[in-house]
Amino acid sequence: MEILLILCLLGLAVALFVSEKLPPAATALLVLGSLVTLGEAGPRLGWLDAGKWINTADALSGFSSPAVIAVGCLYVLSAALQKAGFVELAASWLEARARSPRSLLLAAMGLSAFVSGFINNTATVAALLPAVMAVCHRRGWAPSRFLMPLSFAAQFGGLCTLVGTSTTLLVNSLAIEAGHRGFGFFEPAPIGLAFCAVGGAYFVFWGGRLLPDRAAGAGPGDDSVWEPGDFVTEVLVQREAPIIGKTVAEAGFSSGGPQVLEIIRGGQRLLPPGVPLQPDDVLLLRAPAAEVEKIRGKLGLTLNAEHELRRDDLEQGELVMAQVLVSPGSVLEGRTLAQVRFHDRYEAIILGIQRTSSRVRRQLSQWRLRGGDMLLILTTRRQLAALRDDTAFIVLREREPGGPSGWRRWAAGGIFGSVVLAAFSGVPVSIAALAGTALCVGTGALRLEQAVAAVNWQVILLLACLLPLGAALEKSGAAAVLAGALIHSAGALGPVALLALLYLLTAVLTEFMSNNAAAVLLTPVALTCAATLGVDPRPLLIAVTCAASTSFATPVGYQTNTMIYGPGRYRFSDFLRVGIPLNILFWLVAVLLIPLIWPL
Repeated sequence: MEILLILCLLGLAVALFVSEKLPPAATALLVLGSLVTLGEAGPRLGWLDAGKWINTADALSGFSSPAVIAVGCLYVLSAALQKAGFVELAASWLEARARSPRSLLLAAMGLSAFVSGFINNTATVAALLPAVMAVCHRRGWAPSRFLMPLSFAAQFGGLCTLVGTSTTLLVNSLAIEAGHRGFGFFEPAPIGLAFCAVGGAYFVFWGGRLLPDRAAGAGPGDDSVWEPGDFVTEVLVQREAPIIGKTVAEAGFSSGGPQVLEIIRGGQRLLPPGVPLQPDDVLLLRAPAAEVEKIRGKLGLTLNAEHELRRDDLEQGELVMAQVLVSPGSVLEGRTLAQVRFHDRYEAIILGIQRTSSRVRRQLSQWRLRGGDMLLILTTRRQLAALRDDTAFIVLREREPGGPSGWRRWAAGGIFGSVVLAAFSGVPVSIAALAGTALCVGTGALRLEQAVAAVNWQVILLLACLLPLGAALEKSGAAAVLAGALIHSAGALGPVALLALLYLLTAVLTEFMSNNAAAVLLTPVALTCAATLGVDPRPLLIAVTCAASTSFATPVGYQTNTMIYGPGRYRFSDFLRVGIPLNILFWLVAVLLIPLIWPL
């Protein structure tokens, strides 16, 4: 019964992660709540053996897990380095060396891989993405040729150190809790460097030809914005408009200009064909970014009345249009603009929304935001600078090179270097990172509110809630059942075949669900497989780590892929075409090298 219930919970979790019916953190909370409820009620009713099921204390232990603490603190340390301007310096270095498309490709991939070994890869891509976009605009190159390699390099570059990805920290912590020796700080470096070399060669000699060549449109000057696609916006038909009484086609909307998706009249949604326009109709339009501002006054239209009224509320200052990306995992995900109270909270007006993966057919205030959504906003220069410091957004504008200087830069660099040295010397990463976080806040290198905002709390909640499920898999015997199925599938081919199968299973799951969730669920299975066969678990753990940290075949498998999806004007098929060969190539490299570096 215990095994059956755990496998049912596991199946439910995987199904919800893949279908995205609930946010990942909500799915994890549902799993944790089920574990606690069954752990309390099951033994009392005689359904479950308490010795084979985790109790309430065990179920809540994820919130005090060293891995969860380390991940949260590393978010803060990465933010301190960002605020100190280190990543901005890297971005300016990138721009100075981009003399040809190939040099930009190599510089972007090399810099992304190196920085993500020490700084959160999402933060790395967030900082380098505007720099790559700016270079592409000035040189007339298509960003789609460079942004996907930038994202992929951040993933395999993070495998070079223990702190490069949260996945590595999780697998390391689970191994230690199971009584095994943890990874050294640079122990994953051999396979990480091999992936960097293979990935770089792939894009230089072959993969680059598979990348689409889609121009991004206007550049990031002070008075212009990029156009990676059409935005959905709302306009109001004024009472004196010359198009009143005409249909959409008669008004000229069908001649290659802005496209009318819907007419909203008195709360009712009407389809455009054959409907005469009336005063105060709200038109849901799809138009390029450059056309949105031109719509004002055109054909007797204005931007939606709600937005026009709020425009006067903006504080005095020069108004600018800008495009901002909703960061994956930000506090905005899953909430509508009305719920967020966007204008009051950010002192900015939403002019349009773009989502590459689906069509927007609803009023802006009802649109539920998702990581990777592009927002076209109107705000002041001062507020735009504030939005750059907000972890909920990535501002797709040319950044000022350099950044802060002085003692804060030295403090942030010295603290992070001390954390690395401490971890390299054998101090637990959670302790070193916690001490570094305290020093960052205590010395003023990062304000307390900045430190709190830097942590991706959805990831922390996801990890804390899923770690007990991994423990329940092992304690109930469900991990042994799954391990037996894997060993049976590998047949008589031996441990190397098992490693290949485990890597492949993890890689497939990672493409459709959280990479951290895939690692948490399969690490106990890997440990049980190693114990059953009597082999060293480290090669299998490295295989799980590598497979869960490199997701190339879909734009939703990894946060950095979601971030570059819109700005690069990519399609889902682009990731399949470019990413699947690279996933297969990494699988072959891992199966060949891991047993040589960490003998089974």
